[in-house]
Amino acid sequence: MDIRNLEKRIRLLEERLSIIEQLIESLNSQLVELSKNIKYKLYTTENDLETIKRKIDLIEKRIKILEQEMNFVATKEELKALEKEIEYLKLIK
Repeated sequence: MDIRNLEKRIRLLEERLSIIEQLIESLNSQLVELSKNIKYKLYTTENDLETIKRKIDLIEKRIKILEQEMNFVATKEELKALEKEIEYLKLIK
């Protein structure tokens, strides 16, 4: 091989190396952007989860209040008995 061929091969290898370096740089910047996007999505998802948890807690508290109030609600049988007593009291008057 002569020196010209070696110089051409070296230039070709340097060009390829330069292209590879550019590709690596591009990949690196894309990975950085992707990482930022993933971190942001993770952050918003965690916030959404916290909001959902708070809403579920509020719903559970309201259900407990409703359960407690249901203890003070009369059943159909109790209402019928009260109606009969009222009718009986009306007859007595």
